[in-house]
Amino acid sequence: MKDLSRLLRTFVLTATLGTLLTACGVGISPEGDDSEQAQRNRNSEKLTQAYATVAGVYRGNLKIKAPVPPEGIEAEDADEYRDLPGQIHLYIGTVQEGYDRVGNPISRPQLYAQLKLDGVGELDDTTFRVDYGQVGGTARFAQPTATSEPGGGAGGTVRSCPVGPRDPRLTIDGSIIRGLLKGNVFGTNGRLGQLEMTRTTSEVFQPIRDQRERLQKAYGRIAGTWAGASRLSTTRGSINAASAIYLTIDEVDIGSGLTCPELRAQYRLTDIVDKLDDHYMKVSYREGTGELFLTAATAPTGQRVCPVGKFDPKLAVTGSISLRNPKNLMTGVLKGSGGDIGSISFKHESKDAVAPDDQRERLQAAYNRISGTWTGPTRIASENTRPVNASGSLYVTVDEVQIAENLTCPKLKAQFRLNDLIGRLDDTYLSVDFRGDSGEIFLTAVTDP
Repeated sequence: MKDLSRLLRTFVLTATLGTLLTACGVGISPEGDDSEQAQRNRNSEKLTQAYATVAGVYRGNLKIKAPVPPEGIEAEDADEYRDLPGQIHLYIGTVQEGYDRVGNPISRPQLYAQLKLDGVGELDDTTFRVDYGQVGGTARFAQPTATSEPGGGAGGTVRSCPVGPRDPRLTIDGSIIRGLLKGNVFGTNGRLGQLEMTRTTSEVFQPIRDQRERLQKAYGRIAGTWAGASRLSTTRGSINAASAIYLTIDEVDIGSGLTCPELRAQYRLTDIVDKLDDHYMKVSYREGTGELFLTAATAPTGQRVCPVGKFDPKLAVTGSISLRNPKNLMTGVLKGSGGDIGSISFKHESKDAVAPDDQRERLQAAYNRISGTWTGPTRIASENTRPVNASGSLYVTVDEVQIAENLTCPKLKAQFRLNDLIGRLDDTYLSVDFRGDSGEIFLTAVTDP
């Protein structure tokens, strides 16, 4: 009985203490939260210590194939690898990974990297999220997708001025062992090349995003007048035509209050008028390799030129600029809707990049040289009889037409007349297309003079 009585008293006491503790709010939940937070703190400390062993600045080379060219430029079979010197900054940030029981965000340390090449280009200023394994030294670099992360949701850039098309699938698979970062570089089209860099400092910091200033300096080095010759293919063979490209720097609003420098070009034939004359073009420039891509664009707002021929929306230049040896040389291939047009070879003549506003006067002078009365033998084909020889005259005149507000341009028109016969060809009105590159003239019948 004594044992039973003692057992009952123990049970009552235990139940009373349990009720009392519950009533006072001393439960498992707060102790559990504290324990979980402490564990998270310990894990964060371990991660920070692990990341600190590899954080810092690494310098070396990125050896890759040519990136995908801009829209409007045909990709070439480029097996040639290029060395792009630069550096990678590895720094420690934070990433959110959910919420605790009361709704507070939970964050942990995360290793990030920012690629900064010596020459501006599409790969430059790319941010990566790094998954690092301390045991084997494995490191995988991938561009963040969460907008809350550095570079997240924008192809690895944060308010960064674009240079060319970004590759959202740009990744690096490699390792970081004893201060040496090595890895293979992959993109949308597979393996691009490899990277090898050595840590120069263990100082941990997030690099300044100075892409705008770097672009301004890079563009400033090549802006101006590039003049020389264009080797053009015509129906009468190849000719060398004096020509020039005027590279200017414009400021473009890309949104969110950020303005960025942008290169624009105007291509001109300087000693003849032709349909290639005074084409405005967009420019993509890779400073690291010197590659230059120009694609046809509409005239900037407020700028108008008198058209010589039909605008070619596929006019493009694929070339390069050398600022070292040979110094200040621009070379490239001209292509259009019909394929290859020719090639260019220019030298950097001046920092002044303003093309003379004299297209109207140049057209007027060229048209005046061929206007007037042209008379000679005319051979007329007939369906029922043999061809007939006759005397004919072509009256070429220069007219003024308005093609835009406050812009009138000279335009050629013609009238054909038989001098000694009367027939269906007599007094035919014609439109005139004059090709300055080959000296050819094309006449097309029109109803309205």
